[in-house]
Amino acid sequence: MTRRVVILTKSDKHNGFCVAGRDINSGEWVRLENSRGVIDSKDLITKDGYECRELDIIEIELLSEKSDVEHQPENVLIDEQCYVQLLGRMTWPDIINKWGCDCTNTILGISQRPIGAYLGKPSIKIESRLNFYNSNNIKHKSLSFIKVYNVSFEINEFRGERKNHPKIKFQYENRQGELLDYYLTVTDPNYPNDESLPQGVVPEVYLIVSLGEVYEEDGKVYLLVAKVITDII
Repeated sequence: MTRRVVILTKSDKHNGFCVAGRDINSGEWVRLENSRGVIDSKDLITKDGYECRELDIIEIELLSEKSDVEHQPENVLIDEQCYVQLLGRMTWPDIINKWGCDCTNTILGISQRPIGAYLGKPSIKIESRLNFYNSNNIKHKSLSFIKVYNVSFEINEFRGERKNHPKIKFQYENRQGELLDYYLTVTDPNYPNDESLPQGVVPEVYLIVSLGEVYEEDGKVYLLVAKVITDII
């Protein structure tokens, strides 16, 4: 079986990539995975040696379209023995014109509430999420394209140790017109955790946010920013 997908994220994940996009025909979100649960560079190679990148439209062979992760129904298993076929390219304005942005009460069902002077962690216990979604017959989803406001970046350090990825602060206008504050980790490799981060506040930015894997230490799933899009021209 094959899917035709436009690649929208190629973010860091376990020494490989988290590659997600949308089915060109149906608009459904698709997260590509190989046998070890990520995507490696070799998985995105065409027959003539080109490594596919964000905004490329590809045709890819799949072994399974059924996700084995309940809160990530978009996951599909690729056939690692087959080359990817490059069909064309899109632009970010093309993406926005075709599918628009999501606008919901919270981002993928998670809000960050103030705890003292800080925001709480952008996470939820996986059991609580699954129970609530299943009991209320809510369709699971772990990827979203959103527009956010008043965006700034910070070098991410914890107890004097610099982490692998930076932080992003922003406000999200929800369905009720409320501005919700968020403070998330960015896994987009175009934003390294160093002094090259953009300075100041950016009025408007588009993001692709992802609900990650279950974190074994606390049994929670966390919101991540897989793609930061500023060049909408």
